[in-house]
Amino acid sequence: MENSSSFEIGPAVEIDSTALVLMDLGLGEADSLHVACAVHAKSNYFVTTDDAIIKRSERLPIPLIISNPIHLLEAVRDS
Repeated sequence: MENSSSFEIGPAVEIDSTALVLMDLGLGEADSLHVACAVHAKSNYFVTTDDAIIKRSERLPIPLIISNPIHLLEAVRDS
């Protein structure tokens, strides 16, 4: 069985709804859509170097961890 970490996410009402909530909480339009797609895909992590997204992530009502690459690697290495 092939293991792949990429796939396409198509338009969905749930993505739009989540993106609108994230925009109301201060994320920009494109950032909200990217994070909403990650939520819809049931991702565990959203990796970014955007400090604004990381800073706001603690108050976002989403079931995934938003982290920069270095902090994520440190957390994985230490676990």
